[in-house]
Order: sequence, then C-alpha cells, then structure tokens
Amino acid sequence: MDNSLVYKDSVEFSGLNPNLSPGLNNMKVFMQMDTSVKFNSPVLRTFVKNKISGAVTKFKSDLPVLTNNTLYFWRARSAVNNDTTNWSGTQRFVYNNGSGTGDGKMRFINSQISAEISKFSYSQYNEADFDNTEFSGNDIRLSESPVTLIARSYGSNGEEASYFSVGKTNIYIDGGMNTGLNLIKVKKLTGSVLTFKNFKMTSASSSDSLLTFLNSFDTTHFLMLLNAAYVPGGTNLSSAVKSKLRQFGSIYCDSIGIMSYFHSWSFIGYFGASGSDASEAFDPCCRTSPGCVSCDHWSEAVCTKNVVFKKLYGTLTNIIGPAQTWSDFSWTQNIPEGSSLKFDVIGIDRLNIETLLIPDIQTNTFADISKINAVQYPKLKLLAKFSIDTAAGIQSPVMNLIRINYFPATELVLDRNSVIPELTGKSSKERSSSGFSFDYYNSGFAYLNGVIVNVFNKSVNDTNILFSDTVFSILKTDSMKNYSAIFKKPLFTDSTRIIIQIKPKDDPNEFFSYNNFAEYSLTATGKIRNNISAEVLSDGKKLNSGDNVRKNPELKIILYGDNNLSLESDTTQLVLRLNDSYIPYFSKGLKNPAVNFADNSDRKSGEGMKSVMFYPELKNGNNRLEIVYRNNYSETDTMVYDVIVSEITGISDLYNFPNPMKNETNFIFNLTSPENSGNLKLKIYSVSGKVIRIIDFPFVAGMNQINWDGKDSDGDIVANGTYLYKVVVENGSEFESEVQKLVVLK
Repeated sequence: MDNSLVYKDSVEFSGLNPNLSPGLNNMKVFMQMDTSVKFNSPVLRTFVKNKISGAVTKFKSDLPVLTNNTLYFWRARSAVNNDTTNWSGTQRFVYNNGSGTGDGKMRFINSQISAEISKFSYSQYNEADFDNTEFSGNDIRLSESPVTLIARSYGSNGEEASYFSVGKTNIYIDGGMNTGLNLIKVKKLTGSVLTFKNFKMTSASSSDSLLTFLNSFDTTHFLMLLNAAYVPGGTNLSSAVKSKLRQFGSIYCDSIGIMSYFHSWSFIGYFGASGSDASEAFDPCCRTSPGCVSCDHWSEAVCTKNVVFKKLYGTLTNIIGPAQTWSDFSWTQNIPEGSSLKFDVIGIDRLNIETLLIPDIQTNTFADISKINAVQYPKLKLLAKFSIDTAAGIQSPVMNLIRINYFPATELVLDRNSVIPELTGKSSKERSSSGFSFDYYNSGFAYLNGVIVNVFNKSVNDTNILFSDTVFSILKTDSMKNYSAIFKKPLFTDSTRIIIQIKPKDDPNEFFSYNNFAEYSLTATGKIRNNISAEVLSDGKKLNSGDNVRKNPELKIILYGDNNLSLESDTTQLVLRLNDSYIPYFSKGLKNPAVNFADNSDRKSGEGMKSVMFYPELKNGNNRLEIVYRNNYSETDTMVYDVIVSEITGISDLYNFPNPMKNETNFIFNLTSPENSGNLKLKIYSVSGKVIRIIDFPFVAGMNQINWDGKDSDGDIVANGTYLYKVVVENGSEFESEVQKLVVLK
C-alpha cells in the first residue's frame, strides 16, 4: 500500500515470498528503507532474512527520523541460489505522530484495517500523473513554460528564411512565400498563435488593412512582426500605422523605408508597452536614406523576448486501491479569483474499464465516497481538474495535499510449497480417489469470512471441476490455516494435471489473484511426475525479468524434468518469441544460425535436461522474451522475461551486504552496457584515500555480485574501521560509480 500514513515510531513491512521451494533453493530476501529516493542517505537501513518459509516475509524496524511528514522510501529484492534479482518498485510511506488527526493509532475498525493515504511531495507521484500540471515548491498548479519568443527578419528562402518562433510553434517564411510584412497575434497568457497575416504593402489600402488588424489587439496579446524581402513595387507605412505601432512599443517604425525593399525589421511588443518593454531590431539596406532603392548590403534583424506561458487547463491523477470499502477524501487548496479546482471520481472495475461516478466535486474538506461499491469498483481514479477562466483572472488554482481514507483489500495466498498430494491407497476405494492438503494465509487488511476451494482437471473451467468445498471459518489478518480433502479421481490413461484454486468467500477484492492457484500431476502409477521447469542463462548468469543485458547476449535456455524431451525432432516443445515475433528453428530449409541445440552432456545423472542456445539481436530499451515449453503429456507453461538494453555504460544500485561486515561481504550492483567489452575493477580504500585492495572481475551487463574476504592486497585481514569503495569501468573511456562506505566490525 503506497503513500500510507504511519503513526508509530516503528514500522513492519510485509512481502510475498518467491514462489519457489525453500528446500530445493537457497533463498534470501532483502529490504531497504531510507528517507532518500536514491537510497543513499546516512539513515539508509538494509535488512535480510536468510530463512524463508510460508507465504510472507516480514521486517520490523524503528524509524530513524521522527519529524512529522517525513517521507520514507522502501524496496525489496531476493537472492535465489546466489542469483540476485532487481529491486522491486519503490514504495513510500509518511510518518506522522497522529497529532491533530484524532486517534490515528486505532487502525482496526471491526474486522478491517483502515488506511489513510497522504500525498504532498513530487516524489509521491509518477510523471504520467501530471497533465499540464506541475509541482512548484510545495504546490501543485497549472504548468508554466519559460519561452523565448523570436522574430527573424531576412529573406524567404533556405538559410535566409525569415521566421517566428513561439515555444513549440514555428512559422517559416520560406520557398518564396509570404514575402513582405508578416504579423502574428499571440495569446499573452498561453502562447497560442491566434492569427497570421501577410501584407504586401503595395498601396495606401495596404496600410488601412494593416491598421484594421492592429486595432484588433488588446493588452492580452503579443504582436510579433517581421519584414521578409522582397516585394515588387512597395510603399511606405502610413502615419496612422506608425502611430499605432508606437502604442505597442515600437521605436523603429518611423525609420523603415519603402516596405518592398531589402530592409530587415522585426518587432515583439504588446498594446500599452513602452520601448523598454518591447524588443525590436532594424537594419536598413542603405545607410544614406530610408527611401533608397539600391542596396550596399543586406543583414538579418533578429529580436527576442523571454516570457512565461501558462496552461489554462490541466489534471492530476491519483489512482488508489484495491479497496474493501471506500470512505472519503479531502485536500488543501488555494483558489484565486477566476480559477477552479474540481475532482472527478472515476471507478475502475476488475477489467480496468473506467466509469465516471461523481463529477466536479468542489467541497474539499470531506468528499464522501463511502456509497461507491468497492466490489464493483476495486480501484478509483481521483482526477483533480485545474482551470483558469481568463475573463475573471489569470492565476492558477493551487493544491497542496490530498488525503484519502479507505479500507484496503484482502490478500489470500495459497502456499504452493505446502501442497501435499496423497495419490494412492491399497483398497479399491482409495485407488479411485485422491487426497491433498495445503496451507493458506490471509496477508491482507480485512478478515476473511471463509474460503472456497475448487479442484479442476487439466484447466480452470466449469466443465472440468472435480470438487468444490466452502470453508466457513473466519480467517483473521496475518493468520494461517491448513486445509485437506479427498476428491474422486478423473478418468485418464497415463497422467493428468490437477489444479487447486482457493478464493475468498463472498468474492471480496484482492490485491493479487495469481497466488490463489497450485497444481500437481496425477499419474496412473500413483507417482508424482515432476513438471517441466526452465531457466535462462544470459552470458553464463541466471536471467531474471527486469535485468540489464548487452545488445547481443548469449542466452542458454534449459528445460528440466522430462527425460523424453526431443526438441530436435519436435520443435513445438519449445517455442521462442522475441518482441512478439516468432523465432523459427528453420527458414526455407536452412537452420537459423541464431538458434542452436546445446550439448547436454553436463546434465546430472537421472535428471532430464535439454537446452537451446539463442543469440538474439536486441533493440535498445525494453525487450520481451517469451518461452513456451510443452512436455510429452501436452502440459505447457510460459515464461516471460522483460530485459533492458542500455545505450550507455553505467552503474546503479551499488551497495554491500552485510554492512557492517565481520569476515566477508558481498558487493552488489547493476551494470548497464550495450556490449560486454571492457574491464571492471572494485577498488577499496582507507578513509585517508589509500587503495588497500583492487578486485578484477568479468564485464557482464546485468546484476553483479562480488565477494570480498576482508583482506588487503598483501593478504592481511584489515582492521576495524570505516572504508570506502567504488566500481571502475574501463572500456575506452573510464567510468566510475559513486563512492560508498562500509564498516568492518569484528
């Protein structure tokens, strides 16, 4: 639950464990907490659990900073068999001692835990939440854009083209078009280009038309003007036009000569401006007389003016949930005359379809959303709408803080590692039935009034249901129960897949639903047949979704668990897709050089293993690799990896654990690079800056882990104290990570 208020001086974090067997895997779970979003402040704390069991791992810690409205950040990661995953997405919470909020420490109301969300900092939002809005100090307001207005007067072709520049809008006088005098009317508040006019200025009526256009301006407009030579047969500006231009701040309008010739003149001003308020540039083609018709030179005239434009309408998105029930929300605001701030409450159903439920809420002290059906709309989008009515004012409305009260959803977890199938018995009755048991947990924020257990054959479908049972006992939060039952075996020849589903009674909302399932295989012999499992190695390291890799990695895809796999003769047993494109083994009768069946002579005795080498060409940015594998029993599974290729070499998330260290420590960091070329060095220094140890290690993009035995370059154990370290990349140009600290304490 992101951005929640914490009222106590300690906090407990809960995270779902990796869905792997602790008995078969060496697993660790890490957690970090800090007041810096970069996790590099002096109060950074790192925690680890080496013994993983059950569905949830919890960490409890006191809070190092107890100043009200302190914003904390936290994240987690796991290490499985010494392979470290990327950090999870960063979550946030706000410390507040509860003063002025009533009895904030009483979080349980009946069987539900209340939650209060508090958002007041830019770090609590995502960039996509802002649309024409921004943070200015501690305030959220309509966006303001500093812009340089430019008017260039010259010619009308190529490099000599004249142009206007208004923020992202550019108007070029090019290709011989619109020669002569060009003017645009720009909205002073927003920068909108309202009108573009071109005047050839070849007769007295041209000045009349120009004067009519100038009379349409008021103090809310900028006038931008430029002369683009050349127009045959021109005339001078009338005295009435010159008089009007002086009212916009022009000082050179009296100097401009025949408008058809090569005089360059640009101007930016507004009605009522003085000469110092305007910007103007003028260069006559002849120095001797403004009425000349022959040139001794030709120069551009460029004027600029720095301005700030405002958006008149914008939004800020707050998505909350899933909830068990909704309560209310409020916000603090400052509404100048002519501006408004309203909220739309938009319901998001379980299919992520949005429906407007309550429009245009303006009462900011207590907006009641308790009547919204949370089962129908487990998430809400609270859309703040900022607007300015320029007829009444020009100041943006301001929002400082939003607080939301609701009761978060449940979270039912079936511990897959606890599933015990009992497949056979001696009597005919026992042989015709099958028993099973498992543990299940309530890791959510509300009591469960019971659970429903379903058993399916082959797939989750009403036509394939074998058994259904409802358990009516209450399951409190942070508690666990065991379930066991017997069901009648389905008819099958050799083997079949059994799927167990558990879901909350009465269908309340859950944070996740993927962990409500477990499966195993029934065989005719009564033995559990291991399902196929798979792993992927990238340049010799286990690949995890979210890892950084090089542009041309060497991927080894390994399938375990079935001695009868025959990938060479049946390529449908392993299907590869890269960025939604199928990767063929053969094309037009020729073998695809990017895919090779690997030598499997290194497999363990008695263990089915097949592997394929894949040499993809990845694009910069995110890439999606899908692996669909099927065994000889027609059981299929899919693994999806999102991997990232960076165009630049860099190091992030560098830290060491344990810290303080006693005998040894591990340095962990993420290396981004388009290629695996270069040298990496870990350098450890004394606080005086002396290098005490340099460790060389392979250059491999992705997560890296380096062990240090606490010895210096002479092989001596270092003394207690504080040391510094950094990672240095040498691949043509040297790159260094930020310097970090570690403590040796024995």
